[in-house]
Amino acid sequence: MRTAAVRELLEGNGDDKVPYRGTTRRRIIQPYSRQEIGAALTSRTIDTSSTVLEVLYSKPSALLPHLQKGYLEAIAAVLSSPATPRQLIRLHVTFLSHHFVKTYPTAVKAVVERCLWPFLLFTKAKQKTSAAVWDILDSEDCSDDLTEFQLLRGCSVIIRDLEENFVATQDEGDSDPGLQKLAAIDIALANRIAGMSIALRTCSVFLSCFLRQITSCYRRIPPVTLISYLAF
Repeated sequence: MRTAAVRELLEGNGDDKVPYRGTTRRRIIQPYSRQEIGAALTSRTIDTSSTVLEVLYSKPSALLPHLQKGYLEAIAAVLSSPATPRQLIRLHVTFLSHHFVKTYPTAVKAVVERCLWPFLLFTKAKQKTSAAVWDILDSEDCSDDLTEFQLLRGCSVIIRDLEENFVATQDEGDSDPGLQKLAAIDIALANRIAGMSIALRTCSVFLSCFLRQITSCYRRIPPVTLISYLAF
């Protein structure tokens, strides 16, 4: 039912066709108002069904004009919930990075800090989800016409290379090899974004987030090691 309702609202969004509510006994049919359509579509963005979200996000040009105030806050809450499945995270992140920020470029900072940031650093609990998110952000369909997303080019390759190199060179005597691997990935990503920031002559919200969080998360890493990774 929800999937069919979403499809009907999206398909009836054009100028020549307006979705209609149910008929009465007198068979009087009333069209939905633009505000009602927007409220209905926006409420479905936090649906827990991947099928509903796939249909909802399948027509971004029809959906984007109807997203109402509070959409980003609602999606940020969904993405920050430990109960949100990886498939739903993929759908939300893809729509945000491939479509939403292209239409609303002034919202890039909010999208990064509220929605994407929880997945950009690698942790033991979220490393698979983080890898999936990075693949989305580094894809050809991402908003690479925006400077913020140009900075992410090549990051997913760095992640894969580090993971492969770490497995090949891992020392059995390491006390916490998992933490060392995740720290190495995070620092390498910060280094990459820093280098791209210099090349593009921009100050990136991605870089500031990375540096702030890395120095907080990896206090056990000697400062000289951190500096050597971030040197550019």
